[in-house]
Amino acid sequence: MDQAINKIGQGVGQQIRSISAKAFGLCAAVALMLVAPIPPASAAPVTFSRDIAPILMSNCVRCHRPGEVAPMPLRTYEETRPWAKSIRKSVVERAMPPWHPDPAYGHFSNDMALTDAEINTIRTWVEQGAPEGDPADMPPQPEFSTGWQLGEPDYIVEFDEVQVPAEGDDMFIDLQVQLDLPEERWIKAIEFLPGEKSVVHHIIGVLGDFGMSGGDLASAMRPRPAGVDPPEIFSVWVAGAQPTVYPEGMGRIVAPDQLISLNAHYHPSGEAKTDRTRIGLHFGTADLKKSITTNFGVNTGFLIPPGAADHRVEAFHIFDQDSRIVSFMPHMHVRGKDISYEIVYPDGRRETALSVPKYDYNWQWIYYPVEPIAVPRGTRVEAVGHFDNSSGNPSNPDPTIGVTYRGETFDEMFVAFMEFIVDDGVSPAPPPAAEKVRQLLAAHPSEDCYEIRLAFNPMGLYLPPDGDGMLYIVAGSVMFTSTLRDVVWTGDSFTARTAIPTPTGSGVATLVEGTIGAGGEIRGKVYMDDDHLLADPTAENAIILPFRGTRSGSAQISMAR
Repeated sequence: MDQAINKIGQGVGQQIRSISAKAFGLCAAVALMLVAPIPPASAAPVTFSRDIAPILMSNCVRCHRPGEVAPMPLRTYEETRPWAKSIRKSVVERAMPPWHPDPAYGHFSNDMALTDAEINTIRTWVEQGAPEGDPADMPPQPEFSTGWQLGEPDYIVEFDEVQVPAEGDDMFIDLQVQLDLPEERWIKAIEFLPGEKSVVHHIIGVLGDFGMSGGDLASAMRPRPAGVDPPEIFSVWVAGAQPTVYPEGMGRIVAPDQLISLNAHYHPSGEAKTDRTRIGLHFGTADLKKSITTNFGVNTGFLIPPGAADHRVEAFHIFDQDSRIVSFMPHMHVRGKDISYEIVYPDGRRETALSVPKYDYNWQWIYYPVEPIAVPRGTRVEAVGHFDNSSGNPSNPDPTIGVTYRGETFDEMFVAFMEFIVDDGVSPAPPPAAEKVRQLLAAHPSEDCYEIRLAFNPMGLYLPPDGDGMLYIVAGSVMFTSTLRDVVWTGDSFTARTAIPTPTGSGVATLVEGTIGAGGEIRGKVYMDDDHLLADPTAENAIILPFRGTRSGSAQISMAR
């Protein structure tokens, strides 16, 4: 079993090299990656046929060919030569291929970065005039399969058609399909098959109810049935990605009526297109040995001030069992600048597992460590990121507004996703939610911590006399952290603002108010509305939920009422 587990970093969702959907000439907008300098160019003769074509065939042609997302083919000398200088600039700046981790931290099985030698070869070729060389030296064109690469799936999930116009802004579309299975199954492989790859930039697939493109508050806040876990990302498709194939005996469990949600990013290509994306599911037949599960560090309570060029946000996750992390997927939106994952072990050791110094929303990669990372019970994974809400960010739609956590693309999110397996048993066996809430509150002075229950989940409130507080929510194996900002005390009463995560994966602006009694009891109300900046408790559409509880450790959690 250990041997199978150790192979997971190579087998889980392997993704092959891919190239940007945007022209190489536009890649100057992508900032220089923080990497070691590339050695100076060699004076040895370099030709396209002998030296450059093999690099393109291995790294670029999968996307840079007709019918794929890249804007120009790069299969031949005639197709490539007009782009020579742009290619040199893009690869020297490491903007292409679009691989963003700092190589100083971690080693990943799906690393698509060009080597220093490959970059130096391309640079030398261009500086020597980009000669063709002997056509007889050309390698054979690679063959690419069409249709299902893994063969006919056991179950095909087909989503609605999406009409993509010839011109206009990029589109972000939410789609959903509910499975119709006779019984619970587990998935051993997943394959996305977009209908029109030339306009599909990336797709995020989620198990459960999830949306990133808006929606009404009432549907977003509908209660989640007892025993139903929050939505979790189960796979991602980007240009050139290979199917997700789990190691033998490992996979993801789906219910008979499992809801699958997609958020798809489309970009007009100059010609009107119609996409109908399908997902092929391959089911395991033997007993499931290890369930792949997603957890995350998330902070839903931040506010990025107008014009802020380097706003810091932090989140964390604490593992309840001895586990192994098999992937990382950082998720921010268009103002995201950078993000890193640091593992803090129970003995105090710290290790940077992933650093993405130039985050790019256009590429939603999942990063698979070559070897799964063992994290003993009590290990804390800390995520730190920065946002650029200034006019200097060309992707920023409006630097004059404050930005909070919400699912819409032009709002913001801060989620440090991780896939993991547990060492003991098949699936995670988390402690009771109330126990986990107390563990989280134990990091703060007990006199400032309170336990409450709201919307079917135990919650924890850290309310310091000065500065920001925290709101903790626990649901199964996942935990949510939300900064309580703008905390104002008037005697024993307080108000604070935050955003509470919704069952659909978004967030809703929230005002919390309450009063602390002489015995440590807490009573108050939570006001939630659909304003994406700040909650207004007088708004007609506000949802008002009363709560009560106790100072942490002084009594059992009380039900909201």
